[in-house]
Amino acid sequence: MKRTSLAIALALLAGGCASEPNDRIWQKDNPKPDELRQVSYECERDTRMSAGSFGRNPYMASGQASVFFEQCMNARDWYYSRIPYVPNQLRK
Repeated sequence: MKRTSLAIALALLAGGCASEPNDRIWQKDNPKPDELRQVSYECERDTRMSAGSFGRNPYMASGQASVFFEQCMNARDWYYSRIPYVPNQLRK
């Protein structure tokens, strides 16, 4: 059980780092300072605590964990969305 939970947690972390596109970020209207850090920590913790319920297949469990994490963030009014394109000449 512990090995399965550890494998799921590692797959979630590795999968999230490897597949995260550069043009998407977590966004919310009028967030408080450090709110993203706190909310993402809480959702990560809840996802890890629920890892045993995602099944034994690490690939399936990783996908379910990602969905669980995103739904947790959405429930707290954070949404994973595209960054608007700004040409280099306009960036400061």
